[in-house]
Amino acid sequence: MTKTLTEQWRERTLESGVYYVLLTDNGSAIVFCEDGSLYDDPYEEYESKDIKEVLAPVPSYEEWKESQKKRALWFDEKMKIENKLNKKIKLFKELLDDALKTMGQIARLSEDRVDAVQCANAICLIREKMEEIEEVK
Repeated sequence: MTKTLTEQWRERTLESGVYYVLLTDNGSAIVFCEDGSLYDDPYEEYESKDIKEVLAPVPSYEEWKESQKKRALWFDEKMKIENKLNKKIKLFKELLDDALKTMGQIARLSEDRVDAVQCANAICLIREKMEEIEEVK
């Protein structure tokens, strides 16, 4: 089982590097780890009572740049999907609007009262669905 960064630090086996930490006062800090000890500057070691948790290593600039690229790709893909969904919603609303008009025409032309009532009920349902679609956006 993999040990957490905090457990590694407490056992003084945490790899040397730069880390984000959560302090006991719920503040945060960036600290340096050397030989399993955490320092806020080269001469002052943090006491274990001051650190609540070792959160994560601070990424290198190259790692950060790569994560930004991945984030941009993810965002572009999200926008493409959102645009497709918006187009589908627009088409669906147009379809419902056409159905609403057709049902209204059928209700006006129908001589059978049952057909007219069914058309009126369908019109109400279509209007409700159109309102729901508007609320989604």
